[in-house]
Amino acid sequence: GGGDTDQVTLGVRCVGKQSSVIYRLEGSYQTGERGGQDVSAFMLGGRIGIPVGEKKGRVTLWYDYLSGDDAANDGKVKVFDTLFATNHKFYGFADLFLNIPVHTGGLGLQDLAFKTQFSPGEGVSIAADVHTFLLAEKGGMSSRRLGEEVDVTATYRYSRQVSFVGGFSYVFARDALNTLGRANEDIKFGYVMTNVAF
Repeated sequence: GGGDTDQVTLGVRCVGKQSSVIYRLEGSYQTGERGGQDVSAFMLGGRIGIPVGEKKGRVTLWYDYLSGDDAANDGKVKVFDTLFATNHKFYGFADLFLNIPVHTGGLGLQDLAFKTQFSPGEGVSIAADVHTFLLAEKGGMSSRRLGEEVDVTATYRYSRQVSFVGGFSYVFARDALNTLGRANEDIKFGYVMTNVAF
């Protein structure tokens, strides 16, 4: 609805390892036509992972920027569309941003994250991720700040085929998240699950 879409996404990705430091840089540009309007949108991302404690742990810093559009009726679309992305894997386990641009009101997204993972024993892994979410464009919002999310996960690998996972997540929701209709109060949840691979 709302016009034809004929869009192309072009991207480049650089992944490597320097000594024991792992890095990834990527960028994508979208052009063409979306909903009958010209598209000019982009995404930039960078990650760096550093081992800690004799290779039993890792600290990762990352930043993603997905362009937004604060002038929706000017005939140009500047908000990046993540297409068929697995956003649960990247933008927090609370799944507040599964459908971008819809879940950010077309204003884009910035994700500044700090992730840690370590193994205190054989087959055991503990991870803690902290995200700070901001809008790329302020639009009519009083602030770009969407909120912060903390995800803690513990995994026990019983065998090559079976693992047990438990986690807890907490989202500190800010006013912009409420205005977008994504959360009107802080979110907290826990879970346990069993993974069986065949």
